[in-house]
Amino acid sequence: MKKRILSFFLAAIMIFSLCAVGIPYAMAADMKTSENGVSLIKELEGFTAKPFYDYGQYSVGYGTACKYGEYPNGITKDQADKLLRDKLAKIEPDINEFAKKNGIKLSQQQFDALACFTYNVGTGWINSSALRTAMVQGAKGNEIINAMAIWCNAGGSVLESLLQRRLAEANLYLNGVYSKNYPSNYRYVIFDNNIDSAVSTVKVQGYDANLTDTLRAAPSKAGYRFLGWYTAAKGGEWVTKLNSATPTKLYAHWQPVDSADLSGCAASYVRYASDGQIVYDKPYGGQLKLLKAGTKLDITADYIDNDGVKWGKIAEGNWVKLNETKDAAEIVQGEAVNLTVTVSTNGVNIRKGPGTSYPKAGTANKDQQLQLTRVQQGGMYMWGQFSGGWICLDYTDYELVKLNDTANASKVTATGVIINADKLNIRAYPGTGSEKVGTYSKGDKVEITLQHKVGGTTWGKTAKGWISLYYVKLTPVTEESAPETTTPTTPTTPTTPTTPTTPTTPTTPSTSDKTEVIATGKIIDCNSLRIRGGAGTKYPQTGSLARGTKVSLYEMVVVGSQIWGRIDKGWICMTYVELDRVNPDGTSTTGTVINCTNLNVRAGAGTMYAKVGKLSKGAKVDILETAMVGNVKWGRIDKGWISLYYVKLDGKLPESLDSTQKPSEDSTVTPTEPADKENTGTGDSTQQGTADPDTTQKTTKTGVITGTSQLRIRQSPSVDSKQVGTYKRGDRVVILETAKNGNATWGKTEKGWIHMFYVKLDAEQVPEGSIVRTVTTTLRIRAGAGTNYEAIGTYLRGTQVVITAQTTVNGATWGRTDKGWIHMYYVK
Repeated sequence: MKKRILSFFLAAIMIFSLCAVGIPYAMAADMKTSENGVSLIKELEGFTAKPFYDYGQYSVGYGTACKYGEYPNGITKDQADKLLRDKLAKIEPDINEFAKKNGIKLSQQQFDALACFTYNVGTGWINSSALRTAMVQGAKGNEIINAMAIWCNAGGSVLESLLQRRLAEANLYLNGVYSKNYPSNYRYVIFDNNIDSAVSTVKVQGYDANLTDTLRAAPSKAGYRFLGWYTAAKGGEWVTKLNSATPTKLYAHWQPVDSADLSGCAASYVRYASDGQIVYDKPYGGQLKLLKAGTKLDITADYIDNDGVKWGKIAEGNWVKLNETKDAAEIVQGEAVNLTVTVSTNGVNIRKGPGTSYPKAGTANKDQQLQLTRVQQGGMYMWGQFSGGWICLDYTDYELVKLNDTANASKVTATGVIINADKLNIRAYPGTGSEKVGTYSKGDKVEITLQHKVGGTTWGKTAKGWISLYYVKLTPVTEESAPETTTPTTPTTPTTPTTPTTPTTPTTPSTSDKTEVIATGKIIDCNSLRIRGGAGTKYPQTGSLARGTKVSLYEMVVVGSQIWGRIDKGWICMTYVELDRVNPDGTSTTGTVINCTNLNVRAGAGTMYAKVGKLSKGAKVDILETAMVGNVKWGRIDKGWISLYYVKLDGKLPESLDSTQKPSEDSTVTPTEPADKENTGTGDSTQQGTADPDTTQKTTKTGVITGTSQLRIRQSPSVDSKQVGTYKRGDRVVILETAKNGNATWGKTEKGWIHMFYVKLDAEQVPEGSIVRTVTTTLRIRAGAGTNYEAIGTYLRGTQVVITAQTTVNGATWGRTDKGWIHMYYVK
């Protein structure tokens, strides 16, 4: 009896416990659509006062179903609001019940997204659908986006307006954004079977272009082989991955099973050969040759054999196995990074590889942020890889981002004392156009953690910001800066010893404290000229100037091959500025070009500056100012600088322009070698340097091949000499010696002689006493001499580098290049 009573008592306790547990679950408050959610539904549905036929039903107000003939006089927005809320009241319990049964805890944004979705498609998805499965499995990202996107059919057809609504609902569910607009990386693709008879397959796919996703549609049809999805109904590019470049519609290509035609299905896309790629004369055919890894393959047709192997017909008419080829992203190399950059202009092409030779993969617009995973040199430019492809980094703030990323290092490379300035401006970034963030006083001590060159001025990073190192007496504390002030030690084996270079005296920099107007002008050939925070496109835009705006220039510097000028609001590119023909003080003089057919116009005073134009014999010029470089007088005109040796002046130079005065700091440089008289010939040749028509001259200059896709390398400086090789457009070269042959100038490289007409020289000469070497492997560039310094980049095998100084660290020889320090064992 006692046992029965005890059993009854325990059973009662258990029943009560179960009830107690169930009470909070049953009494938990059900979720309701928020007012933000209601507003979004109204925005997506739109308001219609009178009933209309809406794909199988009549609707009124905010898309609420009604009967035929109901509301003959229409309804108001208040009545429509009530109908909407009444419908939500019927939907919400089903969503709550579904969440409870499956143990899903919904946030308000997720509940609102499901309410909006269900309001439009009904509750059928709750019983069986990809969305139900994805939510039960806790899926995110592409699974949710696609599961919502496939609910886009109306009247048996795919409606893009519904697809766009689905992406907005997915954006709300995943990101909490209450808007009919959705991120640019949220995309969809519609599949066209591209064949007369019906084929059962997935019709659409939604995806996030920033996430990896594969094509989910794979149709099949009796008597045919499915070749894949393409960007055009006939021909087009074969698409294997979804990204920002994928169009919104793709077409299936088919091949009859019993077809004896081996010509394949027309296509038009690019692949790249893998190492040892075999070329066949036809599918199943004989082997013709092997291709080098990375060889570009223009595919003109596709074919699938009986074994399911997909073949690609190349432009030459032969065939390769496509499963052995690679796309652009699979063949590129470069340096791995983790940087976020911002695009600086609209309509920037995104490529499938690091260079303009790669197919376009889309476009990027101003202020768009990209997460870079890799950077690589491609031709003349540096490119960055992100999820959507490759972008030229000249159109982003990469340099500043990289600089700030590097500047986070706290290692002190030098200490110094402020000299030659009572108050020295501290800048947010290197460059006089950057914002002032403070000042140092004369005698203040500073610690330098990073150095960066802008124009001809070296800037140093201190604890408070950037300062011009012209005003700092430095004391190096690392090997990195030792060659600046000490004689480099004799290099050790295996490097061939070289004569140490003598440190050069730095050129006096232009500073932002200069308030003297050196020139005036107006904006031309540009409706909106960007003003930047520093001299160069790498600096952020701080404003703009309209065409015709008058400007006053306080200083000018050369960056690359362009001249930049500082105005009161920042820096502007002088390509779009027409300078006034008189100085601010009203002085000028005129003259006529004589003694030469074409006179080079330079970016600065001296032959070491880049050419920016030409003047014909007899051209009239206005001389705005002069400067002495070596023993040659140069004059500034509205288009740049010219040697006055070839100008007959109409009168005596005004006193303010006379060469006896000290040249302006904004227009002169300290030359590294005597500047000779300059002249240019006619035709396709350029004469510069000496007046002697057939001489050779030792030099060390760098440049890039332009104006031709392939430039012949000759055994000697003559077109009649034996060809020994070629350079490609964009290849960088080091000119070790120049020679004249008739009117033509030739340059000697490590591989032989080339015609200098096709070489664009860099603005500055390689410092005298430097040596030229070739990198023999993928080689790390370090911030200082030694492996204990941070790797800040890489040189690829075969890259030519100019070594400006050497030092020994722990028995190993290190060389300094323009990008940093490298181990000399790995150069030849």
